[in-house]
Amino acid sequence: KIAHVDPGFQADHVLAMRLDVQDPKYNAAKLESLRRDVLTNVKAIPGVESAALTVTLPIEGSQWGSIFIVGDQPVPSRAVIPHAQFNPISPEYIQTMRIPLLNGRVFTEADTKNSPQVVLINETMARRFWPNENPIGKRVKQGWPEDTTPWREVVGVVGDVKLQGVIQQTPLHIYLPISQNSIASMYLAVRTQVEPKA
Repeated sequence: KIAHVDPGFQADHVLAMRLDVQDPKYNAAKLESLRRDVLTNVKAIPGVESAALTVTLPIEGSQWGSIFIVGDQPVPSRAVIPHAQFNPISPEYIQTMRIPLLNGRVFTEADTKNSPQVVLINETMARRFWPNENPIGKRVKQGWPEDTTPWREVVGVVGDVKLQGVIQQTPLHIYLPISQNSIASMYLAVRTQVEPKA
């Protein structure tokens, strides 16, 4: 039964490895340069279809969970404020993992630290907060209402992906551009057109 659960992505022809940048000299600018170089060089390898960086891989469990609020609805009491899994990703992650785009757009190279803050949300989150309306253009903010974290605009809705194993209920899931959230510990995911071990 577990083998027949749809995990929400296609694992065939995908390789993944962990990258941990421990050098304190790697500030946000150097990390961005490293991420760009890694993806450019890996995508140039013959047989590679696409490559991306992510903080969390499907099924393994989330690396970042947090409370959040939505911009067009009353703020709930602290006891019932919603909680989601947050995942910074590079632009080609959704394509590399073959997660379906259901509405709006995915991230692009134009989503930088200097551009408006944006997010993708999963289908479960779209259904819960905006069941009868289009969530594109809505806003969410990570943290408590009084926190100074930025408001981020929803630009896309993607299919649900299993995070905590394959039989656990799909959580609320928010993707952020990795360029807007400098992270030193990440995964490289590579989709190949040929046998991956080649």
